[in-house]
Formats: sequence, C-alpha cells, structure tokens
Amino acid sequence: MIIDKEINFKDKKILLVEDNTANQMFMKVILKKMKLSFDIANDGVEAVQLFKKNKYDAILMDENMPNMNGIEATRQILEYEKQNKLIHT
Repeated sequence: MIIDKEINFKDKKILLVEDNTANQMFMKVILKKMKLSFDIANDGVEAVQLFKKNKYDAILMDENMPNMNGIEATRQILEYEKQNKLIHT
C-alpha cells in the first residue's frame, strides 16, 4: 500500500556537511528547489561548530572528509545533544 503524503519543508533548516565543492553545488540546487534553508560545513570540525551555534531540523553528513570525518562529527553532535538535553536532530 502506497500512501501519498506531502511533506511540509516550510521553515526547516538543514546542515549540509560536504567537503566536495561539486557535491555542494549539486545539493544547493536540490535544497533551494525544496525551499529549504541551509548552512554548509566543509568538514566535521565546521559541522560541530555550526551545530553548537544553530538549530537544525536535519543534518546531511558526508562520511569521508578531512580534519574530522562524518562518523566522529556525528558522535560529537550526539554527545553535545545528550549533555545539553537537546531534542535529537
């Protein structure tokens, strides 16, 4: 059974974590078309810093990046949420 539901993306903010500029440009087109607000982090270090300063509804995380990979950045974000009793992103 397929249920056709429209997802409301109005007023949603995304954190895109991607080190590849071509992928960033591609994702910008998609996210803009969906009328989503978004920030871009170039690596895991930037992702964690941005997460601590802003509220995001979702994070699109690359795994393989310089400085800090996506797995470690996700671990740090989850720990930050837990320590600060935040709702899970």
